[in-house]
Amino acid sequence: MKQTYVNRILFVAPAILALWLTLAAIVTTLVDPRTFVLALALLALTSTVAILRLFPFGGWVVAILSIVVFGAAEVNLSGWSERIYLPIAITAITLLLTAWLGTIIANQVNAVNRQLEHDQGLIDDLRIRDPQTGLMRYAYAQQTLKNEIGRSRRNNSSLCLILAKVMDWEDFVSQQGIVTAEEIKIQIADIFNSTLRMVDTSFIAGAYGAILPDTKPEGALVVARRLSDMVARKSRVDLRIGIAHFPADGVTEQELQKAVETALHKALTSEHTIALYSQIQEMQGEKTE
Repeated sequence: MKQTYVNRILFVAPAILALWLTLAAIVTTLVDPRTFVLALALLALTSTVAILRLFPFGGWVVAILSIVVFGAAEVNLSGWSERIYLPIAITAITLLLTAWLGTIIANQVNAVNRQLEHDQGLIDDLRIRDPQTGLMRYAYAQQTLKNEIGRSRRNNSSLCLILAKVMDWEDFVSQQGIVTAEEIKIQIADIFNSTLRMVDTSFIAGAYGAILPDTKPEGALVVARRLSDMVARKSRVDLRIGIAHFPADGVTEQELQKAVETALHKALTSEHTIALYSQIQEMQGEKTE
């Protein structure tokens, strides 16, 4: 329905204007053939300026100036006599109607363009973000992570990646049902969106995740604790979180993803709610010694 309306506007509006200009040209020719070319040029100029909206009230300004120019031409050809009144009046009416029609068409086309841009934005947002949770899809989050790593490398700054998952999620779904589980997923997503900064990027990839630019492990740990506490309080589930740090735990997006997955696995299989990949490395180093 909406596409049909758009097509109708884009087709009918120029057709109406073309029909009107043809009719106006015929009328001006019959009124005074001597100024036909000038009248036609002024009509074309007025309609063009009105449709293109080159400046505020452009169509009306050009129409008034065109009336003055046409009137001067008639006076030059016929002098001040009653003969000039009719062609000037008719041409003035056609120019003003042309400005009015052109302005209406310009407004309609502009509204259609705004609607198309809005619809395209919604389509892009649906492609990038998960429609249920509003979180960024994993494929786009990977590209964002790559870009943020590059920026952190250039600025010699820290970056943290966190990955979170509900403890015993499969058991929770089987016990509480899919409807309740879906509600919990949305609640957790809302907590991520409301807790993180504007510069952070939250995403979903089976687990919940977030990219935290300009953040050291200590800061990521504070964020993780806040997320865990809020989820426990509002959703009544145990959220386990893994944290990886750039550049200490990885210098590429693949290395950082592997490190945060390892940290999350540690959190899910231990008594600790939050696990840092750096702590896992330290523990492995102690065992080796």
